[in-house]
Amino acid sequence: MTIWTNEINELDTLYQSFKGHLPDIVNELEQLIHTQDANVVMLYSRRCLEVIITDLCEVELKRPRKTEPLKGIIDKLNSEEKVPSHIITSMQSLNSMATYGTHPKDFDPEQVKPVLINLAIIIRWYLKYKDFQIVSKTKPEEEMPVSKGQGSSEKVTPKPKKRKILLYSGLVLGIVIIVFVVLNFIVAGIKNRTKNIDFGDNQIIKEAKIGDQVWMAENLRTTKFNDGTPIALVTDKKEWANLETPAYCWYNNRAAKYKNSSYGTLYNWYAVNTDKLCPTGWHVPTKDEWGTLTTYLGGERVATGKLKETGTTHWNSPNTDATNESGFTALPGGYRANGAFESIGYRGLWWSSSEYSTASAYSGIIIFDNEKRSGFSVRCVKNFTIDSSNYHIYKTVKIGNQVWMAENLKTTRFNDGTPIPMETDDSLWKNSKTPAYCWSDPDYGSDKRGYGLLYNWYAVNTGKLCPTGWHVPSFEEWTILISYLGGYDVAGGKLRDTTHWPSPNTGATNESGFTALPGGYRDESFSFTWVGDDGYWWSTTEGGATFGRCLFLINSDGGASGAGRYKYYGLSVRCVKD
Repeated sequence: MTIWTNEINELDTLYQSFKGHLPDIVNELEQLIHTQDANVVMLYSRRCLEVIITDLCEVELKRPRKTEPLKGIIDKLNSEEKVPSHIITSMQSLNSMATYGTHPKDFDPEQVKPVLINLAIIIRWYLKYKDFQIVSKTKPEEEMPVSKGQGSSEKVTPKPKKRKILLYSGLVLGIVIIVFVVLNFIVAGIKNRTKNIDFGDNQIIKEAKIGDQVWMAENLRTTKFNDGTPIALVTDKKEWANLETPAYCWYNNRAAKYKNSSYGTLYNWYAVNTDKLCPTGWHVPTKDEWGTLTTYLGGERVATGKLKETGTTHWNSPNTDATNESGFTALPGGYRANGAFESIGYRGLWWSSSEYSTASAYSGIIIFDNEKRSGFSVRCVKNFTIDSSNYHIYKTVKIGNQVWMAENLKTTRFNDGTPIPMETDDSLWKNSKTPAYCWSDPDYGSDKRGYGLLYNWYAVNTGKLCPTGWHVPSFEEWTILISYLGGYDVAGGKLRDTTHWPSPNTGATNESGFTALPGGYRDESFSFTWVGDDGYWWSTTEGGATFGRCLFLINSDGGASGAGRYKYYGLSVRCVKD
């Protein structure tokens, strides 16, 4: 119980009186009344105010709100006397106190109560303004107050005939809604081509393509990292609340009930931050990737309905606006905060991999920060592919905070569509100071082994070699990658492919997913030196007037090295996301 429980109960009574109507505010208020988290209370209090203010702006002030701050609209409503002064005072007070996006520990608990009190005052007035009834459980049905306009009300006895009309209208509306939902579900299945995928750990999980992203269509429920090591199961409330290491749990610690359920597993953010929680080829989405999803679906406010599973099998009634037209099938797995379990059936919270502070990280679908020790659901998103101007599709991989191509570049055009010159003459290759490329295979004119093309540094230096949104890394960016993988002594093996390099291929595990290939290099005599044995990748960093810096891997060493090569040399290229 919190010190604002009474205020939440009062809002719950209001909510029960008009749920099924005013879907925008119902959606926000429903989130508020089913939490004890101060941050969430403040967030959805302000969201409720935002719904009301937006409606008043577009009706009373006769213009769309767009991006105008709430304070400005409140002031305009006040100056034009569109809203009673005591409601203006409550709006101003709520708006100034309910600053969300900060950490719950920054709230004074006493600050929450007046926010909720003011919200109740505003909603009561708003219901009268919208001409809705507030139903009292203590009054007989025949004496329900029916509001007229914005002020007065009178007691009336409902007429049976009107009730029948309302009943028939409700049945017709219900049938229309059911047909609409079923059709949306069918269309969504065709549109997104959901299919089953084997994620290991004895799991077959559906996926759904939404826009340019491919998502899990179920909550993750693995108890092992993708390298096979077990994730710690923590059931003790106090231990969970103090963890700073990876852990998972089942809701209410009831493994028998939830282990095989669609709700999935709850993980703390430290499990997410290992980068080993999702299956190989997938990753926990960043804050921006959640934003890409909701933007594609029309923004946070409308995306939630398009993401939620329909019906009340998993979501408690009324499951407002749920169509699942995306095929994402969002489920209300609840959460764990301070060791306590909350809101299964009412709320779904999913981690992102993006850090907010030393103590908190971002969540999706609605993006705000949460304690890293919280237990949330997880959805994985597929490591996406990119299409260059040359119509090549490249695999990509997220390593640490960087996203890399998982293949060598093989474009013959810059990203503005202009051709890159192909140079075969030995003398011209050596003496040229303009962009050029050649094939890496001795079997000229092909790429049978998939090593990609070799480019001179002048092609790199144009800034147009990689697809839009990507770039050739600086040597500093290579160093960030190497450091994340444990340093130069061991990173080479973690980068190298395990099948294309000749024996002994020392230390090669490719655990990073980078899949480094031995493309060798081209020197001044057009000889393809060390193709199949070594790999060299350009950076954009110069090593002097005639040299460019590069990363260097060999088959007989588990490490990696930095090197310098003449700018006219032909080296492989990997792109990193902007």
